[in-house]
Amino acid sequence: MPLFRSASVLAILLFTVFTFGQSKSNPSDKFKQLEENLPTPNEQRTASGAPGARYWQQRADYVVDVEIDDVNQRLIGKETVTYKNLSPDTLNYIWLQIDQNIFAKDSDAQTTRTAPDFRSVPLSQLEQTVARTYEGRVNITSVRDAKGNPLRNTLNKTMLRIDLPTPLAPNGTFVFSVDWNYAINNQRIFGGRTGYEYFPRDANYIYEIAQWFPRMAAYYDVYGWITNEEAKTNESSKPTGKKTWVFKGDNVRDFAFATSRKFIWDAQGHNVEGNKVMAMSFYPNEGNPLWEKYSTHAIIHTLNVYSRYSFTYPYPVAISVNGPVGGMEYPMICFNGPRPNADGTYSAQTKYGLISVIIHEVGHNYYPMIVNSDERQWTWMDEGLNTFVQFLAESEWEKNYPSRRGEPQNITDYMISENQVPIMTNSESVLQFGNNAYGKPATALNILRETVMGRELFDFAFKQYSQRWKFKRPTPADFFRSMEDASGTDLDWFWRGWFYTTDHVDISIENVRLYQINTQNPNVEKELLRRQENERPKTLSQQRNESLPKRIDLYPSLRDFYNDNDQFRITDIERKDYQDFVASLDDVEKSIINGGYYFYIVDLKNVGGLVMPLIFKVEYMDGTNEEIRVPVEIWRYDNFNVSKLIVAKKEVKAIVLDPNLETADTDLNNNFFPRRVVPTRFQVFKSGQRGNAQPVPNQPRTP
Repeated sequence: MPLFRSASVLAILLFTVFTFGQSKSNPSDKFKQLEENLPTPNEQRTASGAPGARYWQQRADYVVDVEIDDVNQRLIGKETVTYKNLSPDTLNYIWLQIDQNIFAKDSDAQTTRTAPDFRSVPLSQLEQTVARTYEGRVNITSVRDAKGNPLRNTLNKTMLRIDLPTPLAPNGTFVFSVDWNYAINNQRIFGGRTGYEYFPRDANYIYEIAQWFPRMAAYYDVYGWITNEEAKTNESSKPTGKKTWVFKGDNVRDFAFATSRKFIWDAQGHNVEGNKVMAMSFYPNEGNPLWEKYSTHAIIHTLNVYSRYSFTYPYPVAISVNGPVGGMEYPMICFNGPRPNADGTYSAQTKYGLISVIIHEVGHNYYPMIVNSDERQWTWMDEGLNTFVQFLAESEWEKNYPSRRGEPQNITDYMISENQVPIMTNSESVLQFGNNAYGKPATALNILRETVMGRELFDFAFKQYSQRWKFKRPTPADFFRSMEDASGTDLDWFWRGWFYTTDHVDISIENVRLYQINTQNPNVEKELLRRQENERPKTLSQQRNESLPKRIDLYPSLRDFYNDNDQFRITDIERKDYQDFVASLDDVEKSIINGGYYFYIVDLKNVGGLVMPLIFKVEYMDGTNEEIRVPVEIWRYDNFNVSKLIVAKKEVKAIVLDPNLETADTDLNNNFFPRRVVPTRFQVFKSGQRGNAQPVPNQPRTP
């Protein structure tokens, strides 16, 4: 008699297996180390993910004078730049970014626009195509060296090359000046991260000015007081003469500003881990009551949370400005768009949209303004990391905060969409920017923190990365290596799956098989067989044939021993065999044999291709349940099919995979034993009647 008895619990379902370019004959591909994909460590960037002994970074100091012509909406500027070559290379030329040229009529951004959907076209889109008079181009009027001599330069769209009169050797310094001017764009018509907003009621403007001055392109080794009434008085008249403000910023990579007669100024001093910071909000009367209630609070909250997870906020001020730009960040200042309705009322979506966009944009001071990653190459390194810490900050604002990104269940639709490219795709080639650069990396980091590493290990490693690369230029490899080095955890499988592929999480419970120990006690085993026989369902044919006359009843002589024998009767030989078996067992073996254990083998299939830890919720017949967590390494034997043994002292009623929705599993229907169907709600309406679908309210920026 076999030691185990088995019963089929769930029929096997059939699935098409997508291997996503990996072969079943090589099942360990998903755990293959990333070293061959990452840049070779060197004296600038070490294998631990930290900056090396010979790490270098260029330095540029700016002195900028700028005027706003409030009559003609024009910006006039001049700057002196002191450029220090800290690289080991001799430079023959340098590059400046002329970002405002993106608004030029013949810019790539304008000429490569695709055709609109003419079923519904915003009027502003027609204004910038049919009736456009705005030139948009920056006028560079002078490029000179420190002695005033003209410098040869070449403008290529949004980049200006300055040819140096003599090569700039390592540790050399070059001083030059640039004069320029341009017409400021109407942000309502031309959009963008900069521009003006016009208020016809009082004939005033708000200017939010960004990407406005010629700034050095990166060269690196890898590539409250003032009331509403006072504000209304100020906006009703126009001043004469010129007002001059002087600003100074240390260790900043950019500079933006805002100006308007309409601004209310709200400020609060705050101590951030020993650094005294003035948190300030600027907004027109149209922003209240929303802005006076939430803006400055959101700034302070952001500084507290972000500093705890990374490093102490180093600057003296943090500013949030309400104007035409939906959401954009710069060192110490950010532009945020949400406002209440004209009567002062606002929806919950507008309220939380404002809080979230302020947290997000103030948070950008940390990533990438201080942890100075290159968002032109790897947008996820600033937007993804920032969105992740934003999610942490939102969770500390109030219970059940309606975060848009970070929760695994919110990314599942994108994970199975056809418009995916890997996170590790150059920003210029990303298809769905919001999902790819913001949502997916933020979700991945949340899963890494909560499910894979645990909060303690993750938070220590994340803080180490942030402090290592403060005011330096990290790359993806530096982040990956720092997280592994500071946590002592091999995460190559995670980076490979989440960041280098378009695999998704879909792990299916294919089958559950129950095994129990055969006690070899005939009193137990034969009674079990008798019960199973009696409970076995009869087929349709058997049911219909029961009433038919049987030949053996007509001719009793056909009966023999096997017709009258009780197959479940216990014989003396069986009793003797059992007694001998028990006598051969020690106390531990007896406790195992008679323990009443249930051995459940759960057969799992990796349908989506992305390996993840297994989290089971096991529900028992007595109403109790337990959670079982299995490390991801169970997939190292076979990336596509594994079986996990669950040993229980009680009979199982149900098994649920990923019960807390923590792995972004895209198909919950195959996460249950026995199978449950998760319904999708759909709406019905009478013929000729429209559905009651509501329009989507305006969203703050953070695509």
